[in-house]
Amino acid sequence: MKAHKHVSDREAYRRFYIEDTHVRLRPARDFFRKWRGALGLLPKTFRALSRHPRYRRVEQEILRRGFRRILDVGCSHGMVATLLGHRLGVNVTGVDLSPLKIAKAKALCWVDSVSFHEILAEDLKLFSAPGSYDCILMLEILEHVISVEEILTAVTPLLAPGGLVLVTLPNDDEVHEPSSQHVREFDEDETRRTFGHLPGFHYEVLPAVPGYAGGHYVQFALSDASAATLTEAGNK
Repeated sequence: MKAHKHVSDREAYRRFYIEDTHVRLRPARDFFRKWRGALGLLPKTFRALSRHPRYRRVEQEILRRGFRRILDVGCSHGMVATLLGHRLGVNVTGVDLSPLKIAKAKALCWVDSVSFHEILAEDLKLFSAPGSYDCILMLEILEHVISVEEILTAVTPLLAPGGLVLVTLPNDDEVHEPSSQHVREFDEDETRRTFGHLPGFHYEVLPAVPGYAGGHYVQFALSDASAATLTEAGNK
C-alpha cells in the first residue's frame, strides 16, 4: 500500500479538508440547478452521475435490498444523496466535516427526504441513535481518511440488524500519478486485506466504460465483534 504524507498530523488533516478551496458556492447557478431538479429535470451533472458505474452499482443494491434509511458518510457536495433521494424516494442523511461542502450540498438539494449535516465521523454516535440506518455509504472516501479502522468502528453502532455498508474506491491501477489528496491507494489486494474478514464481505471490480473510470465495489455487514477486530488491527 502506498501512502501519501500530505498531512503531518490530525489537525493538519482536518484543516486540509475543512479549508478545501475546490468547492465554490455559486448562488445563481446552484439555484438554477436546484430549480431544475425540483421540476423533475435532472441537471447535467446529476445526469452524468446517474450513469457512473459505481453510482449505478450502489443504487442497484439499495433498490434490491429495499433499504430506506441511508447514511452517506463523507457526502461531499451531496450529489449521490440527492440523486438517491430523487430516484428511489429513500431517506438519506449526508454528513461531512467540511462546512463549505455541506453548504454546497444544501444549495443543490431539492429533495425533502435528504438532509445534510456538518459533523466528524467519530462524533456520529452523538448524532444518531444506534441502529438508525439500513445502509451506510462510504463512497470515494476511505482513500482520504487517516484511519479506516476508526471510521468503521465509529459507524458500527448506527447500522440496523440486516443492514449493509457499501463502499466504492477508485481503481488506482488505471491512474498514472496517485492523487495528492489520498492518504492511501487501494488495489485489489489491499481492498481484500482491509475488508475481507468482515461478515457478509462481497467484492467486485467495476470495469471502466467509455467516459467513466472503473473502480472497486465492496459490501459488508458490521457487528460489535468485527468492530473490536478492526480496533485491535488498528492498534498493532
